[in-house]
Amino acid sequence: MKKIIIIIYIFSLFLLINIFSFGFIFFKTDINMYTDEFQEFKKRFSKNEKKIIYPHPYYGYGGYSLFSLKNNLGNNDEPIFFKIPKEINSDDIKILILGGSVATHLSLNDSEDNFEINDQTYDKHDIFEKTINQNFNTQRFKIYNAAIPGGKQPQQLFKLNYLLLNGYHFDYVINLDGFNEIALTTSENIPIKNNVIYPRQYSRQIKAFNKDISCIKKSNKSIKNSSIFPILELNNLYNIYNCHKKIYGLKNDIDEDFSNLSKFKEENIQIKMDKIVKLWTKSSHMIFDLSEIYKFKYIHILQPNQYYRASKIMTDDEKKVSNFKKYKIPIEKFYKNLKTDKLMINYKFDARNVFLTNNETLYRDYCCHLNNKGMFILTKEIIEEFKELFEEPF
Repeated sequence: MKKIIIIIYIFSLFLLINIFSFGFIFFKTDINMYTDEFQEFKKRFSKNEKKIIYPHPYYGYGGYSLFSLKNNLGNNDEPIFFKIPKEINSDDIKILILGGSVATHLSLNDSEDNFEINDQTYDKHDIFEKTINQNFNTQRFKIYNAAIPGGKQPQQLFKLNYLLLNGYHFDYVINLDGFNEIALTTSENIPIKNNVIYPRQYSRQIKAFNKDISCIKKSNKSIKNSSIFPILELNNLYNIYNCHKKIYGLKNDIDEDFSNLSKFKEENIQIKMDKIVKLWTKSSHMIFDLSEIYKFKYIHILQPNQYYRASKIMTDDEKKVSNFKKYKIPIEKFYKNLKTDKLMINYKFDARNVFLTNNETLYRDYCCHLNNKGMFILTKEIIEEFKELFEEPF
């Protein structure tokens, strides 16, 4: 009898601990731990177990780039490109891609869906290059992708200047942007008192580069692990939280020295937004000025996003992942402030509504990223919009 009482006591205690743990997890995350949404929430904290980015003296941060390419200054070893062509020939039509992570996915996506169109198989590799060459029945178009994941203006402008300084030449420059300028600046720069012109969370990026990141291995393991027992899941969250805190600090930790020395000014959000819009516009104008000097065709494209109101027929799968208020609120409220008709350049395209009547699952995460089918559709719309421009070399 005594053993039974002890077992009941232990079981009751275990049950109470797990009920408390479940409630605590829900209170802190506002998410039921037994849903797919919770697993997606954990994945947001996934990190590379090796340092892959570093503060760059001219365009914010480098390290996402994987490829180097011989240039006129002889700086052959710096990996400045996210992706370059497999083969390079003298009669190539060179297209440079600038922008953030969505722009990198024109060359290498993080999605695993495959499909076939006109006997051409499409996967995550070289979607833009395959599509444009198939469209014009050639192999001359070659893509040089120098986009920066998490990058925002004026990083595209400065990255282009750096490429030109190093002696590279391109026939076309495509800048695909918009989301990062609004979402990242308002939700990740302003709260930690980083000026809007600075790269994403720049003060934190500098600190993180000099931190010990050995905790990431354990954190990533906790992200992949899941348990039906809330107490074990709470332990997973504890590991994830502690590692993130160690490297980046708490959510709104402010480096007062950084903000004071850089003269961050407290202003209402509308004043900040006016600065963001002017910065985006001016940066694009300056790229256009460079296009006149260096004789390339500049194309500016405003990217689509699932949080842009009524821009797509959202599927159930898309709705499940499109719930990140940190990005949702600023995009719903301010993305409309970016206007391509205010850009004084020759070639521009507002692609925010390219999926307006589409009812397929294209968005694959809480941020802004598309599966391969989505990237293909976006690519086709870009090529169709500038068909005559791309035909000029033939």
